[in-house]
Amino acid sequence: MHLWLGGLLLAVTGTAAAGTFQIALPASLSGSGEFGAKPTVNAIRMAVDESNAEGNGQTIELKILDDQSKVDTARRLAQDIGKSEALVTLGPVRSHLALSSLDLYRKAGVPAFLSTTHVDDVTKYKNAFRTVISISELGDAISNYLLYVLGRRRAVVLIKDDSYGRRFAGGVEAAAQNVDMDVEIIRFRGEKDRAEAIAATAAAAAALRPGERPGHKETSIILGMTYEEGVHVTFSA
Repeated sequence: MHLWLGGLLLAVTGTAAAGTFQIALPASLSGSGEFGAKPTVNAIRMAVDESNAEGNGQTIELKILDDQSKVDTARRLAQDIGKSEALVTLGPVRSHLALSSLDLYRKAGVPAFLSTTHVDDVTKYKNAFRTVISISELGDAISNYLLYVLGRRRAVVLIKDDSYGRRFAGGVEAAAQNVDMDVEIIRFRGEKDRAEAIAATAAAAAALRPGERPGHKETSIILGMTYEEGVHVTFSA
């Protein structure tokens, strides 16, 4: 990964000359996003340490900032980073926080390289570069895995009815249209209707299709939501 950082500096600065270069890393080190953010921060910190240890004359100063998993804090940090000496930002690491602040990075002329942000819409900003697959592509990939690896031809997809869930469901449905796969989407908006949606998902998955025998079902349950929502979803065997 430290080679990637060197290439990133070359792309942003246009030179391989010696010097000290600041990279910002706004991440959710506290709050609901802490679970996913800390491993990302540790990996980037290790890569920076490796790059700096090479002694090639280029020193990376990594500026790690906690957005507290909050939109208002993420936007405030974006404004601060835009006024700083940071050449590039490697965050936010959460999709909704990125969407809320990328306009501020764009106005400040700060490129954003996002390695953990899957949401499709970030690439509508010309300064944003997503290095992982999108949410809709993730839905497509899971559908193909279920069909071609596990041999499952039916899936019940439980999503939270937000931008993440709708994009994920769209990817699953798009894949299902190209193969012989039956997909049912069940949605919930929040805590009030979550339990009802979970029960409906379990019932749909338990229903036998024509030709199926009990104990030989081809149905899988897919969750299309962030892990903050996923921890509240359980099914009894």
